[in-house]
Amino acid sequence: GGRTRGEGGGGDNVRTSEPGVRRLPLPRQLQQCFDGIFPTAAHTCEVWEKCSMVVGMHPDEATEPILDLCLAAGKAFAIIPCCVFPAMNRHRKMANGSEVRSWEQFLSYLQAKDSGIQRMVLLFPGRNVVLFHLGA
Repeated sequence: GGRTRGEGGGGDNVRTSEPGVRRLPLPRQLQQCFDGIFPTAAHTCEVWEKCSMVVGMHPDEATEPILDLCLAAGKAFAIIPCCVFPAMNRHRKMANGSEVRSWEQFLSYLQAKDSGIQRMVLLFPGRNVVLFHLGA
């Protein structure tokens, strides 16, 4: 009994033996480099057009592209930023002109990109802050 996933990944139904629990499609998961060309690349543009939300769980270098591309397209997103990579991203500046070097600065830098970005602390140890936007 219990919940199982069908073959093939995202889009399959959740089967359950629990009374009163509806069968819902699983979200599609795509493990792909997420950068500025993701929305227009031949093999990913259809996925981008059809998706309503992007979730990044510790997305490393994809953190800022997820946020920027979703804001530009009016898509909802939820990201849990982790690594800052300050040496690779000297273009990131705080409002006072200083470089973004710490995780706390990175969160503030990202959140300052749009007034609709919200922040919530999740109840697990480690990098546990989610930044999210509900889209346009």
